[in-house]
Amino acid sequence: MEESTEQTQSPGKTSLFSPEAIVMMTIGITLDFLSIICAILILAFGIGLILSKIVYAIGFIIVIAWSMFRGGGIQQGKGKIKKQMSKGIDDFLKKYKKNLVVKLIPAIGDVLPLWTFTIYTELKS
Repeated sequence: MEESTEQTQSPGKTSLFSPEAIVMMTIGITLDFLSIICAILILAFGIGLILSKIVYAIGFIIVIAWSMFRGGGIQQGKGKIKKQMSKGIDDFLKKYKKNLVVKLIPAIGDVLPLWTFTIYTELKS
């Protein structure tokens, strides 16, 4: 007889060792690392502000898209996609507003690992 080694989890929660979690945590750590490099450039040379906003925008798009598809995807239909996307973005912004506002502060928001924290929190919710 073979024993099942699968862990039982509640729906929506993801193990930190699942492929989804590993990929998203790697993306979060990479975004935070790039943000730290931008903060160093801002503090040392006064440059990097534009680059940090580009990293922020890329991170925002990736994490919001992942969060929306993780929440059940987008159903097609007349007018449904637009409603679901705006609802998904609104829900995400309500849930992570503090993290995103802090991330906008030059240099300070760049040194905090908020992308990783946001992804970790989403994986555990």
